Amino acid sequence: YDLITNPTEFKALCKHLAKAKAFVFDTETTSTDALAAELVGISFSLIPHEAYFVAVEPPKQAVGTNLFAEDQDIGGSEKGLDAELVARELKPVLENPDIRKIGHNLKYDMLVLSQYDLWPRGIAFDTMIASYILRADGRHNLDSLATEHLQYQTVSYTDLVGSGKD
Repeated sequence: YDLITNPTEFKALCKHLAKAKAFVFDTETTSTDALAAELVGISFSLIPHEAYFVAVEPPKQAVGTNLFAEDQDIGGSEKGLDAELVARELKPVLENPDIRKIGHNLKYDMLVLSQYDLWPRGIAFDTMIASYILRADGRHNLDSLATEHLQYQTVSYTDLVGSGKD
């Protein structure tokens, strides 16, 4: 599992993706509202037990105000690639209809990517849609599907590092 934070590694990954017949991808963002979300990163996997996370630099204006009207940085990590570079380099790969793309809730990812003028083509499979087709009355989030179909309990970031509260 590789964290991609520099342009050389990222361009190598793009070449690797361009040669693939298919890959899984997922966006990580600052919001559940796809049209208001800022891109934090994109993950890719081509084969089992191998994955890449492309960290995207937070926007310079990503500053919010907390409950006490104090400015705070909400952009996250300072490491990452420029979003415009990421979009420019991924465009030929994500828009290539001959490379099959697989994901979960791809409608959300596609809406996020559209803000960066990325229009993924070659969508082959969406696990959220498949879940709904199999059983419309169930829960369709990835955690629920992992538990139901793989008997795997997912672990949250908070579970891994703690809540920070003493």
